[in-house]
Amino acid sequence: MLHLRIRVAALHALAKLNRDAHLETCALALCDASGKVAREAVLALSKKANSIGWRRLWKIYDNCPHPTTKRCALFLIARISKWGSINLLIQSLMNENDFCIELRRRYVARWFPRYNRTVVTPTPEQLSRLNNTLNRCNLLLDPGTQHQLESLLKSF
Repeated sequence: MLHLRIRVAALHALAKLNRDAHLETCALALCDASGKVAREAVLALSKKANSIGWRRLWKIYDNCPHPTTKRCALFLIARISKWGSINLLIQSLMNENDFCIELRRRYVARWFPRYNRTVVTPTPEQLSRLNNTLNRCNLLLDPGTQHQLESLLKSF
């Protein structure tokens, strides 16, 4: 138990002292077997999710076996740039593990009200990735969400 407290306190201190210099340490801590350490890492990274990058967050989400880690990575994925996040959130629905299916669906649904907060045009690469993901995952989305995304993509 003491080691757990030390790991949490050390991560907290690193984030407070110089978060930017310790992003890698915080990203590694997301995969910690302890949920407390992973949650502390999320606190440290929540405003810096784009600095970790969508590829790295997806790798953490996809490869770490701990449910807490998956929830933490999903939380951060929902906070990256809007066109990167929707693609990964939809991909997460393909995950066979049912432990947080409702959370994944909620993040996808939550994306739409937040969509118009910023005016960012997706890159051709982002559009291509999203189209590919939609083609693979279309049965996993409810018809309304599928239609909204297809309509949105037609406007670009």
